Amino acid sequence: MTGNVCQNEGLATRVDKPRAFVDFVLNLLEGHNHIKVSRYMGGQSNVWEDSASLRRAIRQAQ
Repeated sequence: MTGNVCQNEGLATRVDKPRAFVDFVLNLLEGHNHIKVSRYMGGQSNVWEDSASLRRAIRQAQ
């Protein structure tokens, strides 16, 4: 994931956006089978897998 940051709190800090926004984007990406997310009590989420298609799309966008 983004520079090895895989938890929603760290991602929110990294992109300077609210955690709710990051959770929304993670839900969208997971719904399209681009990532796999584990969710824990207290609102913490952990991205543990990203798809090759997502990595390719990110490389093409750069």
